This record gives sequence, C-alpha cells and structure tokens, in this order.
Amino acid sequence: MNYDGAATDFYSNYTTTAFNTPTYTASGMFGQGLTFNGTNQYLTLNGANITWNQFTFPGWAYPNSSANWPRLFDFGNSTDSYFFLTPNSGITTLRFGIKAPGQTEQPIDAGIPLQN
Repeated sequence: MNYDGAATDFYSNYTTTAFNTPTYTASGMFGQGLTFNGTNQYLTLNGANITWNQFTFPGWAYPNSSANWPRLFDFGNSTDSYFFLTPNSGITTLRFGIKAPGQTEQPIDAGIPLQN
C-alpha cells in the first residue's frame, strides 16, 4: 500500500477506508506510513474478494506496543471463519491463525519473540 496522503494500494486496484483517524507519518518504509493508536484505529479493504485459495499481504510493520493480541491484519466475518496475524499472541510470539467454517483454528507460532 502507498500511503502518501491516500489509502490506495500500489496498483490502485482497491482502496481502504481509515477509521478513527490514524495518523500519516513521514517515517514509512517507502514514503509515508500510517500510525495507529492500538485501540480503535484501523483500515478496511474495500471491494476485495478474499478467498481461501491464495492471498499475499505485503507490508512493513513496526509494533511499538506490548499489548496482547493486537492485529497486523484480521480478515473474516465471524468467529467461525477468519485469518489474522498478531505480533504478540499473549506469549510474546508472532502468530498466524486461520479458521475455516466448521473447523478448529490452525495456529502457526513463531519460535522466538519479535524484537521491538
């Protein structure tokens, strides 16, 4: 995503909607970035039809909070169908979790904590 004043993806195929006013910052990896308060600021991806078959979410993140279970991304529409990535799974490790309808969650935990 290119956040130089507008929340659109690199190819301008999709837009995002920012909620609760995250801050644009000049210290992004490439151009501007976004800073979130860790409480109620987030983006939604508009018009994308995410399927279980294939997906790629490139990005740079700099977590600066020790809170448990913050999300770098979280897609889904219920507690029965989702996938997410958190830098702190409650035991200070990175976790990717995915759950298909009617199945149990399949977590993948990093073996070591992320460094801040």
